[in-house]
Amino acid sequence: MPIDETSVKVRVVTLAGVLVGKMSKPKNIRTLDALNMKGDFFALTEASAEGEDSSRQGFLAINKCQVISMEEIA
Repeated sequence: MPIDETSVKVRVVTLAGVLVGKMSKPKNIRTLDALNMKGDFFALTEASAEGEDSSRQGFLAINKCQVISMEEIA
């Protein structure tokens, strides 16, 4: 049974720097709850370092232990 998912644009502060991209999560689940789901990593698509040219469509696997804070952005 497929899970209904949505993407939210997020700003992630990590130990290595600040990243901006899209995080997929199940619909009707808060971003924090999605981050706390099982697994050590989460995917960030259309990712770039904050202030960098975002024309490059990047993919990053983020180690949850490296995340200091995350916020949804418009």
